Amino acid sequence: MTAATADSAQPMHHRISRELGIEIIDGSWPAAAAITLEDIQLRFGVSRTVAREVSRQLEAMGLARTRRRLGLVAQPISEWSVLDPLLIDWRLHSSRREEQIRSLTQLRLAVEPAAAESAARLASIHTRARLLPLAAEMRRTGESGDLLEFMKFDIEFHRLLLESSGNE
Repeated sequence: MTAATADSAQPMHHRISRELGIEIIDGSWPAAAAITLEDIQLRFGVSRTVAREVSRQLEAMGLARTRRRLGLVAQPISEWSVLDPLLIDWRLHSSRREEQIRSLTQLRLAVEPAAAESAARLASIHTRARLLPLAAEMRRTGESGDLLEFMKFDIEFHRLLLESSGNE
């Protein structure tokens, strides 16, 4: 499935929310600027129902807030739900990709040592035995530049680490 095919399989309001969300992230729709549901309807050729769903999704992520007589108002980053997986994905596909990677790396550096320490105490022998080969595969695939395989091993390694640490 191509990216275009995957994108077209999503509901229309998700595609529009993503586009508008990335505009907020990039700053082309600046904080405190407003658009109306009618603006969304005209720009994207959608119904009011779809425009409302877009509004709800952006509000749920903290990217925008509905204001009476103004419409949908873009919010500053301090209001965003920065741990929302969808928002993380949008930020990774925006001009602020490097900032998102830096934020995730800082979070990871804060969480991993504590999770590793807990996993060392709490993990079963089977789980501990699985972590070393996964780490070796991460190194091998990372050094070879096979990023898709690396990501597969990285996700499995960190899933095991977090589960073993007692963190749901």
